[in-house]
Amino acid sequence: RGIMKDDYDAVLAAAPIPYCMWKSALIVAIQSFLLGYSYTCLNSCLITGDNKSSSDCFNKTDDTCPKGTIYNDINLSTVEAQLATTLTIVGAWAGCLMGSLPAEKYGRKTAVLGNNLCFIVGAAIAATGNVYGLFIGKLISGVGVGVASVVPPVLLSEIATAETRGTITTLHQAVLTLAIFTASVLGYGMVTYVSHGWQYVQAFEAFPAVVMLLLYRQVPESPKWLLANTAQEYMNNRRSAGTADAENSPRTVNILTQSMILGDKDQVDLITSTNNINSNALSSQLSIHSDSGISRPSLSSIGISNYQEVVDLLRKLRPAENFHFNVDREILSLLADAKKDAAISENAPTWAEVFACRKAVVIGCGLMFFQAITGVNSVFFYSTTIFNLAGFSQSIIGTAIVGAVNFLVTLLSTHLIDKFGRKVLLTSGTYIMLVSLVTLSSVLLSNAIAPDVQGLVAVFAVVLFVVGFAFGLGAVCWVIMSEIMPTRLRSKAMSLFLSINWACNLLIGFLTLTAIDGLGGVQDSMDDDEKSNAEKKGVACVYFIFAGFTMMSIIFMTVYVPETKGKSVEELLADNRSNTVYSKLISNGDVSSSDHSIS
Repeated sequence: RGIMKDDYDAVLAAAPIPYCMWKSALIVAIQSFLLGYSYTCLNSCLITGDNKSSSDCFNKTDDTCPKGTIYNDINLSTVEAQLATTLTIVGAWAGCLMGSLPAEKYGRKTAVLGNNLCFIVGAAIAATGNVYGLFIGKLISGVGVGVASVVPPVLLSEIATAETRGTITTLHQAVLTLAIFTASVLGYGMVTYVSHGWQYVQAFEAFPAVVMLLLYRQVPESPKWLLANTAQEYMNNRRSAGTADAENSPRTVNILTQSMILGDKDQVDLITSTNNINSNALSSQLSIHSDSGISRPSLSSIGISNYQEVVDLLRKLRPAENFHFNVDREILSLLADAKKDAAISENAPTWAEVFACRKAVVIGCGLMFFQAITGVNSVFFYSTTIFNLAGFSQSIIGTAIVGAVNFLVTLLSTHLIDKFGRKVLLTSGTYIMLVSLVTLSSVLLSNAIAPDVQGLVAVFAVVLFVVGFAFGLGAVCWVIMSEIMPTRLRSKAMSLFLSINWACNLLIGFLTLTAIDGLGGVQDSMDDDEKSNAEKKGVACVYFIFAGFTMMSIIFMTVYVPETKGKSVEELLADNRSNTVYSKLISNGDVSSSDHSIS
């Protein structure tokens, strides 16, 4: 209050993230935990004995099979094991395409809370102990995975300030990696020591979902969605009432909104009389008070009924008063954006508007394509199997190590992403991925290295690969995608980006084990040593292919992906200005002040 804008921004940037923001963000991120756990929890259950045969475990002819492996209860073939994993991805693909619909119509909060039912029902069915229940349960959980991959990053981005958006949005990936680690540790304990332990691993998925439903009062709604939803209704009412001509309506609404929030009654009276707005709608006064003591008219009577809810929400989520955070200023910016969005179209965002932002679509789709096709989910889906094929006897421990490293490095990246920027972490992490993939493949193809050493190097190379992914493609992609699209189109665009990601994961989930056998030339007539060498060759060939895609991703990032730190959406998408739809977004100022100072 009374400080210059530059001083205000500097003070705000130095303010710590409030406790209520952390609490709210972590509760939202329970959905991120469910995402990571659900699509990786089957991995640690696919453990065989020394014979490396699932049928030997089922027929009880291999005493070294773990007590709780799924193969003791279900005689899954390689294709069926891939199908169970793939059905999760099929459901996720459908879920990510559908996820934006309830998020846009009913709100982000309603979407994430309702999505818990998918995880609860899916977990209950998958844990029944038969192959059909496993398939159906994983498919239903997959739908929840898809919705959880779209809505939570958007909600986290929209409850954060520009100064904290990088850290808060990266929580999605951090908690997701914690879930992957949890799945590997829980799988190790249950599968190794508990009879039918794989069923408990699948059933555990319902627990976080139930916890989130119990904490439903603590889940925040997006202030942007609250104001945008009301603004659309208000604009529709103004259009139908004919209170202002179409050309002047957006400007009139913006000025009126600002005047009401600032308590400028003279300006409000002037606008309402000039534009034939019913002054009785503004008769209730002094009912809303800001922290600075400014009196304002009631906004509920003219269609801005969510105003006080947004005020209360932001007071909880923003820094304390001694850091000079001005809730009024943020709401003014959000309302201005909401009115401009509403003025552009009377209807919900369309795919035509999304594709009008050509540069953003190329960046978002490209990043999601390379995040998946570089092979990280082959590790999260099948690491225990791959370590076993590579010659590492304690494969489930290797999986737990990978999960732990993934989580810890992702936590570190949440701190670094706002310090060093997006593109530095993105490219450096991807270079680390490339080096590790080439190392893994080269070592497995070498006949001069002992099998035990090959197994240890395989674990080291995969851990290094995950380190690079966690620093780069894993954490940074979510932040960039939340920053390159205008607010109005963000949820729908995320559905598009994630559908590309899940389509690639579908191929990886269904083809990885088959490709290892095919590229390695594995045959049933081979003896154990020949089969082991062929499987190692297959793993090496698969990861050489992933290395090729990783090299392509580095070229894509260098050429197409901008540094988004400190840049506005308008600057990032300048190439789209020639397009009519996007030009209208820009000319109407569809970039909030929070977007203008992305850090």
